[in-house]
Amino acid sequence: MMPNQANTADAKSGAAEAQALYTIINRNRYNLFLKKEGNTMKKIHAILLSLSFLVLFGCADKVDIEADKEVLNNMIEEWNINAKAGNFEALVETYIESAMRIEDGNVLIGKEAIRNSFKTIHEQYNLTKCDNKAEDIRVSGDLAVIRGSYSGTFVPKEEGVPINEKGQWVTVYQRQTDDSWKKVYGLGIQIKE
Repeated sequence: MMPNQANTADAKSGAAEAQALYTIINRNRYNLFLKKEGNTMKKIHAILLSLSFLVLFGCADKVDIEADKEVLNNMIEEWNINAKAGNFEALVETYIESAMRIEDGNVLIGKEAIRNSFKTIHEQYNLTKCDNKAEDIRVSGDLAVIRGSYSGTFVPKEEGVPINEKGQWVTVYQRQTDDSWKKVYGLGIQIKE
């Protein structure tokens, strides 16, 4: 083969390789485009499905959110009164049977565990101050989430110094079939000063 023929053959071979590489790159770009478009299509389908649910369930019976907030706020005031009075049975009745209460790392599951915790506290202390305040109430259908703060003074029934406590809490409520509200989950955290 003559040198010019070799260069021509190399050039043709190089052009063919470049064309093949270009085809592979474009094919990969197209596949990437399809994958991206596929994700976009999935997002569009998810949005459409979500909108469908909103339309379907948005037409359900409307609830009076402000009235629900007032009922929930009144429940907090009743909690304060019952806590100071030592009426822990009334406090326990604000929970569903399978409720979970987490307070400063202690996990209580079920009304019986919550009852025992309240009973132990009541046996050891008099609660002379109990001030729970809702800072934010969110209602959505049959669920409500309340974020609030508390302060309390626990006076030991035996000798001891009164304990002043402050903290933050979040509680999830669920509307019951009789239209009352009960606690499902509660989380309270004491703030150390």
